[in-house]
Amino acid sequence: MDNKEYENRYNGTAKKLRIIGFLLLIIGLGCVITGMTDFFMSTIGHGSMPTLFFLCFVGFPFCAGGGICLALGSQKKMNAYIASQNAEAAKDFRNYMNVETADTTAEMAGKVASNVVQAAGVEGVTMNTCSKCGHQNPAGAKFCAKCGAIIVKKCPYCGAENDDSAKFCNNCGKSLM
Repeated sequence: MDNKEYENRYNGTAKKLRIIGFLLLIIGLGCVITGMTDFFMSTIGHGSMPTLFFLCFVGFPFCAGGGICLALGSQKKMNAYIASQNAEAAKDFRNYMNVETADTTAEMAGKVASNVVQAAGVEGVTMNTCSKCGHQNPAGAKFCAKCGAIIVKKCPYCGAENDDSAKFCNNCGKSLM
């Protein structure tokens, strides 16, 4: 069954469920109103026993069945609406997390890396200073944890890694400019 055939079949079934639900709801409400009216009229006005009160017990299940049919017939539209609202909220959250917290996350990562190196008590560990923002980064870092700038330059001749401020390769001595 292709998608168009499925859609046509679903739409037909949904329409029938909505019509049946509306009819059941009207029948149920009519029974409940009739039964309640008979009950109150007989107790207030005449003092006699109500004769149609049983219709309330018939009407409530009809109302419930009508509500269920209406809900089932409208379920696809309700789900589509809910999904669209959830998608908007998820998109807003994702954008907030990407844009608003990027700088803070990078800064925190740099601080954690610095603290780990200091806490380890490793002697002679060198820190690379970013030439763009001045942030201290661990020696092996290829990008600045604060601004994302390149810290390590690769020599085009031998492939050795050099500081981003180096003008000549520390391995082969050729110009990095």
